[in-house]
Amino acid sequence: MEREARIRKNLQTPEFLPSSYETAWVAMVPSSTSLQAPYFPQCVEWIMQNQQDNGSWGINEFSSSVSKDILLSTLACVIALKKWNVGLEQIWRGLHFIGRNMPIVMDEQITTPNGFNLTFPSMIRLAIQIGLEFPVRQADVDEILRLREMELKSWEKENGLDQLQFVRQRLPICYFCVAATISPPELSDARIACAKNVLLTIFFDDFFDVGGSKEETDNLIELIEKWDEPREDAFHSEQVKILYTALYSTVNHLGAKASAVQNRDVTQLPVEMWQKGMRCMMTESEWQRAKYAPTVEEYMANSTVSIVVDLMLLPAKYFLGEMISDYMVKHEEYNELRRLMSTICRLLNDTRTVERESAGGKLNSVALLALHSGGFLSIEEAQKVVNKSIAECRRELLQLVLREDSVVPRSCKELFWKHCKTAFWFYFQADGLTSPKEMVAEVNALFNEPLKLQTSNPSLSDQPK
Repeated sequence: MEREARIRKNLQTPEFLPSSYETAWVAMVPSSTSLQAPYFPQCVEWIMQNQQDNGSWGINEFSSSVSKDILLSTLACVIALKKWNVGLEQIWRGLHFIGRNMPIVMDEQITTPNGFNLTFPSMIRLAIQIGLEFPVRQADVDEILRLREMELKSWEKENGLDQLQFVRQRLPICYFCVAATISPPELSDARIACAKNVLLTIFFDDFFDVGGSKEETDNLIELIEKWDEPREDAFHSEQVKILYTALYSTVNHLGAKASAVQNRDVTQLPVEMWQKGMRCMMTESEWQRAKYAPTVEEYMANSTVSIVVDLMLLPAKYFLGEMISDYMVKHEEYNELRRLMSTICRLLNDTRTVERESAGGKLNSVALLALHSGGFLSIEEAQKVVNKSIAECRRELLQLVLREDSVVPRSCKELFWKHCKTAFWFYFQADGLTSPKEMVAEVNALFNEPLKLQTSNPSLSDQPK
């Protein structure tokens, strides 16, 4: 109610020029009494009354040229009007402004706002889904939709991660999973944070599994425990230098950005979680080298941390628009949400990788259940036991997510649940990272194969009737 009153006051007596982009997203909020009407009709009216003569929304404060910010604002306003089926003429003029200036989207010489390469393509897809027609070639739209990968590829290259030969190169699949978990276009910062952490965990997991020697992994753990900007001679190898430098700079950058959003220092907890997660990865590596078969209890206590699922999501939670306190993330409710989700993801992974990992000398929960049963359980029977545990954890997780008297904000709880659903898709038939044929076919269908779009005449000659 307090936020609603503040929005209404700003609309009635604004102290500064409203942001077209933010106003558009507020305008899309449906009424609490009817999903067919806006909660803030004043925002819709503001959009109707504030379109520029050239068909855009937003103003370039530094020049009269069209910026990517203006294109983003214009697209958001057009989507908002379409959502409520009002402003046919304004929609037409906005779409044609975007069509005339579409080359700016791909122009690397023009300043690109943070997150633009993820947000703009996502909004283009949303616009297409709700029936908007762009006066451009289908090939141009497909090219824009591929921008989402460019930002993450640039980050990989800047940090030297593309030089690591041992890593499973699965960037499109990782981004697909992140987008499925955090889909709203306005949450681009959350998506970027999550995607970078997902990719980092894959790099480190592969390093501990196959890419690094004992000397290298020991060196990496020592660096992570100290968490300092190291001297050049602190690295055992170039691989260690690339991994640690990328981790250190990315976690610190995301932490500083999240601290600004949360209005307090939130940098320490992600660092502590990375340290704990890496220690558990190291433990698994040592078990494998020593050919040690832990008990199922030992394995689960370690592996639900080493899978670092919550570490992937924690930075994203800071960008959901909620104030996330240390009290919340250390509360028993949050810990139970984390435990259940981590257990589900770990067991799903184990059921799909048991044969491959056993062949490589790495025992997971399915193999350990069969091994410690004294011949009572076969691998197939052990998988049934694990599948039953997955189903039980999933029910418990859903109950926690739906519980009303909650310390953890609903948006954070839903992020746990959405990630759980994405994990079920990811491991539906096989391990998504090591069975690329199945995954790539589905990802290509979404990201790379041409969309069957309805596009209006690029001549821009037709007028709305």
